[in-house]
Amino acid sequence: MEPVLAVAEGTRPGIGAGSLWLRDRRWDLTFITLSVATAGFPLLLHHAFGVSPDWVGYVVLILVGAPHVYTTYTRTWLEPRFVRRYTAFFLGGFLVPAAVITLALKAPMYFTTGFFFWASVHILHQITYIVMAYQKKHPRPLPLASRLIDYGVVFTSLYPIATWKMVHGKFDISGFEPILPSFILHDWFWIASATAFGLCLVLFIGKTVSEWQEGRFHAPKTALIAVTVALAFSMPAFPNLDVSFQAFNTWHSFQYLALTWYINRLRQERGEISREWVRRTALPGRHWHFYGVALGATFLLVAAIFALQRLSGLPPLTCYYVLGMSFLLLHYYFDHFLFTRTADLVPA
Repeated sequence: MEPVLAVAEGTRPGIGAGSLWLRDRRWDLTFITLSVATAGFPLLLHHAFGVSPDWVGYVVLILVGAPHVYTTYTRTWLEPRFVRRYTAFFLGGFLVPAAVITLALKAPMYFTTGFFFWASVHILHQITYIVMAYQKKHPRPLPLASRLIDYGVVFTSLYPIATWKMVHGKFDISGFEPILPSFILHDWFWIASATAFGLCLVLFIGKTVSEWQEGRFHAPKTALIAVTVALAFSMPAFPNLDVSFQAFNTWHSFQYLALTWYINRLRQERGEISREWVRRTALPGRHWHFYGVALGATFLLVAAIFALQRLSGLPPLTCYYVLGMSFLLLHYYFDHFLFTRTADLVPA
């Protein structure tokens, strides 16, 4: 039992203490796993204090939602090395704002449907990126089947209740229901989603028990997957999906801010940051400066949206789509690439 207990504490015989954590036990639990508690903030605002869903959204947007988006650009647009090395991918990003503006103006309902689906994939992709990093910290290479089960249970956890609500006309976010082909809106759709999740969950539990018995249990990774699955599965069950979405988004954004600062910290140590002001935000103890810069960018964008509305005469929501959603979806675009680079988080 000694190897099992050692691994459960985040160590293995012959491996330094805390070697399974991304940074260390305290940081990982505070900013990665137990930060899941931040999802309770929007729920508390709405259900305990009666704050309207719209104002819950505004608070989350200002505090963490928008700031986490703009930190992406400290690793992409604002990093000349990235632009030079991945020029084609970088230039392809300019197609995103063009598509956003076109679809938002010409086909807003289809655009919104695509946005919510992409947002859900983006959030779950972030979790699997962290899971991949934890897998990389394991002293022994994990079998492909083990890794796929981890990804599978994460990616299927959000959809069983959500698809049931879609089929039964109960999926409503700010008065919007997704536009889906008629052949999908039948019971087979949510049954298939629930079956896929159930199968992945059974495999994950079985694999975890086996790893525990064999002394290969990875406590940090397993804990992250467990809290993710619990949150993702339960959030769509809440009656107000606007608030539920913001709850998940709060955790995602908080986690992303911490991850990006830590990755920039590692980049700063390796001399990989070209912009001096970005480098300064990654110095030890400068995390609040890092957040302050992101918060400042948020207020600048809000001012730009109001200016666009005043100068163009377009509706405020259209101006938000043109500017805010362009930056948001471009953030998704870059992150799907950045989330493949575990070496940025767990250097060899």
